Amino acid sequence: MYIQYPGNLQIFQTTDFPICTVLDKNTDSFNNTSLREPPMHTSTNEPTEDRRILRTRQTLKVAFMELLQERGWEQIRVQDICDRANVGRSTFYNHFVDKEGLLVGGLTDLGKYITATFSERPDAPVFWFARPLLDHILENEDMFRQLRGSSSEAVLKARFCQLATDLARKGLVARGVQGHRLEAGASFVGGAFMELLSWYVHAHKRPSVDKLEALFHEMAAGAIGG
Repeated sequence: MYIQYPGNLQIFQTTDFPICTVLDKNTDSFNNTSLREPPMHTSTNEPTEDRRILRTRQTLKVAFMELLQERGWEQIRVQDICDRANVGRSTFYNHFVDKEGLLVGGLTDLGKYITATFSERPDAPVFWFARPLLDHILENEDMFRQLRGSSSEAVLKARFCQLATDLARKGLVARGVQGHRLEAGASFVGGAFMELLSWYVHAHKRPSVDKLEALFHEMAAGAIGG
């Protein structure tokens, strides 16, 4: 996944992903996982370092997306991505812990971008995240189809569900919802959003995105009430 910003800048950035001590070289995955921040470089020359990191991640993202279209998820190894991007494996692992980290990277930035851009609009609905998140996901619909049935489909859905839940919580907080209703409502809305989206992506006959958005707001309205 990637985030499209003005000026055709696409940013790939990972957040909390599984990382551990042992790399299985046959599967390009890590065992004995725990959740923490992925490896990151530190530098006293931060602006230059940041640009270099973004360029490297962008190169890896482009290589991965090309391979995903050509081969499908299961046939891609980390070494294949490195070869296509013309970077070493150590460079890859400085930025991402595995190919799943590369796949779902950028969701935190996406959430921040959506929040900054849409949450303060005077005409914004309670769950203002719905349309921009729908648009972002549907722009990458081919990738979702490629991943259907793969080992990482559930990982990606879980990450998007958590993002939708976090954004729903912000909308409910802004409306004064508190306590158990806040947490239950956020989880309900986030889960409902992902299930509705999953149905839409794989449906043979489906409504327009406008109607899908309206349907989501209608179904989610119960989370706001007293």
